Order: sequence, then structure tokens, then C-alpha cells
Amino acid sequence: MVNRSVLLGLFLIAIGSPGQQAEAQSKPHVYVAPTVGFWKWDKEASPNLSLSHRSKLLLGGRLGYSPIEAFAGEIVILTGSNEGFFGQDTTLTKLRLTQVELSMLVHFQSLVASPVYPFLDLGAGVSFRRGGMDIDGEASFDDSRFVFHLGGGLKMNLAPNLAARFNIRDTFFSHARGGPNQESQVTVDSVELSVAVEYKLFLRQRGSRRLR
Repeated sequence: MVNRSVLLGLFLIAIGSPGQQAEAQSKPHVYVAPTVGFWKWDKEASPNLSLSHRSKLLLGGRLGYSPIEAFAGEIVILTGSNEGFFGQDTTLTKLRLTQVELSMLVHFQSLVASPVYPFLDLGAGVSFRRGGMDIDGEASFDDSRFVFHLGGGLKMNLAPNLAARFNIRDTFFSHARGGPNQESQVTVDSVELSVAVEYKLFLRQRGSRRLR
């Protein structure tokens, strides 16, 4: 039987010690984070549309850069599909929502001194909505909108170059419903609940020398 202390030692070598992880997080790095989760589709985003499912699978990824421990910027691309019908027409129509956004993340790792810590996420981008027409022949879910998002989550450092994170974000936009003379109102486009795994690639700092 393999000695437990040997297994523990191999595990610590694989993930790195807490000190190594903390030192690694402070170094500039780029990262890629495949993302999977669910969108809660908001019917208020298209009042003539009846959705078949309020929550549906989303897939996508994030590509980011972190210059220091406390901040990161990332490109977010997420997409998901749904079904629904417009007005009195009960014919199901396939719908697709795709979001391309820029996010700024604020990490609170230094405040909690733990491998698990919260972060704040805010930014903006474009939401591409693709679907069918209503019975009057007008596009009900076929447009592109400038959107904002606000959210946060939890991140867990698994190794110096690996982390897992849980994301929750509201994506919303402002529009005038009922005509151009109506007051604008804020509408939630979707709510993201997802998990992602970050793989980090650390950058060489200027002035650093390669060990021989």
C-alpha cells in the first residue's frame, strides 16, 4: 500500500505550495478560460415572444490579461440557443443569443488571504439576437444591441497556473418600448450562471534573466 505521506507530497508538488501560488498570482499573465453554464433568458427583452425554456445551456470562453494580482481584463464570447413562438403563432422558432463583451475584473484576494476569494465583474459589449418574425412580419428577436453587464463570483486557485471560477452576471440594455416618444427603460437581456477553468501563461518580466 502506498504511503499516505508520499501521496500528499506528490499532490503538493503537483499543485504547488500556497506560497508559490500567491507569488505566481502577482506576476503578469494571460489566460484562457473555457466556460459552460446556463442563461436565464428574460422574456421582457422581447415582449411578443413566448419562450419554451427560461433557462438554457450556454457555451463559450474568456481570453484575458492580468497585469497585477488585483485586476484583469478579458474578452468574453458566449452563445446559447432556445425556442419560442411569437404572438398568437404557435409555431416554434429557433432562437440564438450570442454575446461578445469586454470585462474588467477586480479581485479581492489580498483582502481575504485565501485561495478562494470573490471578484467583481463589469463591462460592456454587443448582444446578437437571432430568431424569426412575428405574425405581422416584423423582426421580434433579430437584432443587435449594445449591452452592459454587472456581476461577480468566486475564484479558487488550484495551482500556480490553474484556477476555477464561478460567474454570475446580469446583462442589460436600455430601450424605448411602445414608440420613440416613450421613456427609455432598462431591460435584462439574460442572467449568466456559469463555471470556467482558467489556464494561465505567465509572462517574462523586463529585466529578468533566464537561469542557466
